[in-house]
Amino acid sequence: ERLERARNDLAKRKEMIEVYDRLLRHDLGNDLQVISGFSDVLVSVLEDGGDEEEALDYARKIARTSASASELIDNVGETVKTIQQEEKPEPQHLEPLLTEVVENVDAKFEKLTVEYDSDGFEYEVYAGDLIDSVFANILSNAAVHNDGQITVRLYAEEAGPDSVVVGMADDGKGVPREVRSEIFEMGKKGPDSDGTGFGLGLARTLLESYGGTIEVRNSDRDGADFRITLERV
Repeated sequence: ERLERARNDLAKRKEMIEVYDRLLRHDLGNDLQVISGFSDVLVSVLEDGGDEEEALDYARKIARTSASASELIDNVGETVKTIQQEEKPEPQHLEPLLTEVVENVDAKFEKLTVEYDSDGFEYEVYAGDLIDSVFANILSNAAVHNDGQITVRLYAEEAGPDSVVVGMADDGKGVPREVRSEIFEMGKKGPDSDGTGFGLGLARTLLESYGGTIEVRNSDRDGADFRITLERV
């Protein structure tokens, strides 16, 4: 029995390391695409003798996205190192975490508007260092997988005395009911998606490792409403 438990623990740790490796390549790849796009625009502005302030704005966006990519690499590295210890996720304050996520995503996507009131997120939850990548992934998906301008409303709901729901409701095209149970599987994606199919699967796996859950339903704006439930401290 002891040997079997050790084998199961080893298999679980190996699986989580593979998940973090995929997360690193997926999210880092997204950041590199954003940096490449902004770099092309910056070069064009400079070559055409464009406005200095406009060029500076794109340079700031490149710097912010580069910092985000660097932080992701550091977080994944530290998380993989501590997998063997199987520590309980640490308390995380939602308000400063989400504020930084919203600022970073806003800088990457001009077509995205995030409605966010930090006063509504004065909660402390159990999660790991990569929880911010889960929120960033869903907000980024709203911009990437919808045409035209897109608005996402962040909200929080108490789901009983021991948990809180963080919702992200957009006014996009939504997620068809027939694929809602599949999009959180690793490698699965919606019928109109050009992505890898790993983003939401990685989000679900990370959340489950923290004791959380994720689901999607229709939003009150006829778009998608992603709801993440986390244990409160």
